[in-house]
Amino acid sequence: MENKKPLVVWILQTGESLPTDKGFTRAMRATNLSNKLVEKGHKVILWSSSFSHITKEHRANEYKKFKVNENFEIRLIPSCGYKKNLSIKRLIDHIQLGYNLKKALKKEKHKPDVAFLGFPPIEVNFVMSGWLSKRKIPFVVDVKDLWPDVFVENLLGWKRRIAKILLSYYYFATRKIYNRATGITTITDKFLQYIENFSNRDSNELNKVFPLVSNLTLVNNNFNLVENWWDSIGVYNDNIFKVVYVGNLSSNIDLSEVKNAAKLFKERNIKIQFVICGGGNYLEIFKHMMQDLDNVIFPGWVNQEQVSVLAKRSNVWLIPYFNKENFRLSLPNKTFDALYFGIPLLSSLEGEVKNLIIENEVGMFYDKINTLEKCLTQLYSNPKLQTSMSINAKKLYAEKFEFNMVYNKLVTHLENIATN
Repeated sequence: MENKKPLVVWILQTGESLPTDKGFTRAMRATNLSNKLVEKGHKVILWSSSFSHITKEHRANEYKKFKVNENFEIRLIPSCGYKKNLSIKRLIDHIQLGYNLKKALKKEKHKPDVAFLGFPPIEVNFVMSGWLSKRKIPFVVDVKDLWPDVFVENLLGWKRRIAKILLSYYYFATRKIYNRATGITTITDKFLQYIENFSNRDSNELNKVFPLVSNLTLVNNNFNLVENWWDSIGVYNDNIFKVVYVGNLSSNIDLSEVKNAAKLFKERNIKIQFVICGGGNYLEIFKHMMQDLDNVIFPGWVNQEQVSVLAKRSNVWLIPYFNKENFRLSLPNKTFDALYFGIPLLSSLEGEVKNLIIENEVGMFYDKINTLEKCLTQLYSNPKLQTSMSINAKKLYAEKFEFNMVYNKLVTHLENIATN
């Protein structure tokens, strides 16, 4: 590091996979930032949950510390865990997590120079933000989901009003967290506008946007085994046009247009294959939905190496979310993954994703009128259009979303907040 004092940075993030997890393959926001801070000479303490939100398994049964390396420590806070994301048990888990974090902080003798709080969940953010602000330690709240509004966005009329009353404490706590923060970071301009309006925070240089990009660089990996694995499940490196989705399979995903398109292409004997990757609560539901369609394949959960090989065999990638406000204001990480690989995007999502696709000519937007089947037919029959979109995608990634560029700027932002 050049002329900069090494900092002690605390990061709070309870919902992501961790480098100490068994079978860990994909670093997310907290781990990416931790690694970049360590690379720049800083020391990181990452506070997380002993329960993994992703695998639904306990990492430990008590408060525990792990050393990833000399300058990167992980601290796990115990909680009861839960089986379903939408459940009373999850609410209890988050309350318990906040309580146990409060107990751990009471014993804490050392203070960080700056902190970075991944939001949500609300409870741990409320506890940590209170502890930090009481000690006048600067911190950033990094917002990736619009809690608590996500819980009421599907409700209408009196149901919505009652839900907001029941959640009034969470609305109070969220505004308090935002207003305690030295700065807000988030994933899109629209997200930031929403947060500033919600909390009545003024726009200033301490509130910034850092896209949710991933480090997709792979080193010294044996791709032959992965190539063979894809061949073994029928996703060959051939001329068949491949439409791919990679992500969690949940109630947020709308595959009705995929089913319609796959059915029409099968009836017309057009060789287009749909590869729907991922695990989740809806995997079996979607499999049942596509049971008569042999041109739709469900490989299950795939790791980063498998995604990299699949990318070379892909023609387009899908972002098939339902049009909920939380998603309309967002750019999911799979958007940037597709741009990195130079793969055209097809999405039914209004808002930020649609704007990015249309303004930069990196894919197509589909809906009930301009259907997925029509978009795919156009791309399938026009390889030059595919190539043009692919070139645009790689250019856009390099200019705005390159991993090191984004995370170097985020580290600089935290350094400035800590020293000024």
